[in-house]
Amino acid sequence: MTRSNGVNALAIESPLYEKIYLQLRDEILSGKIASGELLPPEPILSQRYGVSRITTTRALQILSEQGLIVRIRGKGTFVRKPALSKEETSGVLTEPSPKPIGYVVPNIRDTYGIEIFSGIECAISKRGGFLITERTYGDPDREQAAIRRLLELGVKGLIVYPVNGKYYNPEILRLSLEKFPVVLVDRLLPRIPIPSFTSDNRMAAYLLTEHLLHCGHQNIAFLAHAIDGTATLEDRYAGYVAAHRNANLPVAQKLCPAIFSETELDNRDHEYMDQCVSLTEAFFRTQKNVTAVVAAEYNFAMYAYEACNSLGYRVPDDMAIATFDGPCPKTTPWHFTHIRQDQCAMGTLAVESLWAQIENETTNDNASQTIPGRLILGNSTRMIAR
Repeated sequence: MTRSNGVNALAIESPLYEKIYLQLRDEILSGKIASGELLPPEPILSQRYGVSRITTTRALQILSEQGLIVRIRGKGTFVRKPALSKEETSGVLTEPSPKPIGYVVPNIRDTYGIEIFSGIECAISKRGGFLITERTYGDPDREQAAIRRLLELGVKGLIVYPVNGKYYNPEILRLSLEKFPVVLVDRLLPRIPIPSFTSDNRMAAYLLTEHLLHCGHQNIAFLAHAIDGTATLEDRYAGYVAAHRNANLPVAQKLCPAIFSETELDNRDHEYMDQCVSLTEAFFRTQKNVTAVVAAEYNFAMYAYEACNSLGYRVPDDMAIATFDGPCPKTTPWHFTHIRQDQCAMGTLAVESLWAQIENETTNDNASQTIPGRLILGNSTRMIAR
């Protein structure tokens, strides 16, 4: 089966300076570049990595801000020793030391996540800090390793976008117990006293389902992966159920299949995406009474759309689809009916809470906040004949 380009989930490539910084950082921490060793001049480094002088300078600036290198006038740039002599420090450039903040995130996409990232980065920059980002691609082991790496680098606080799953990362639990400055975005971890900044997912799913019911649909499927243990999906499913109950309609469990995998690593694989489309096709074939779908994530909406194309279903005439987020409606002529989450507010509020912890103004057991989203009507739903 041929899949259209729409299914591909776009990831944001890391800036060149970040890639150079990460490589040099790892070589320093591993001892490959020894403590006290003189780094090559910036023109040589620029030539080695095939980048501009500005890019190399930015990478070295971050290393300097983190205390991994030291610049000495007239001598060059050295990997920092455990202790510098008076002679060595006499020529060191005096620069401000902004606070490094770590951000652990499954991925950053134009469909969801880039506005959270922008909100975080802007709020940190205004406070004189800088952001170090680690991607986990939805893998719990990568998440745990990323948190440890950032702590080794000396970050002053952490913003974590947790992976889906039933079990908590022990590193996150440890941070909570040790009162290390940490906040969560997008997802809540119940019973762990860490501030979280999320959308009002229950109300969002309620609004999507209510809209489809208002359009005349009564057999509405809820497409997601396994719901148990993921607070975001549990809340969205609860909103879907609440809208049905408010309309005095039963919820058929057969219309709520957990047919997708949870991991972000799979979502980058074309074979996996084709498999998801095929699974959605099979679901539509067996549930011929379904006329509308609430897709718990944007990717799932794309799988449903591709399945409809393969089956010859017209959207929205034969199948209506409502989902969460997606590309900005102003930049695309066709878009799904969706809930537009206030991602920027999530990121900004998370930084405000984190900074208060860092400055010892609060502890990390403050109340979490839920942020309302907006229903955006698109081309994937319409009124049907009753």
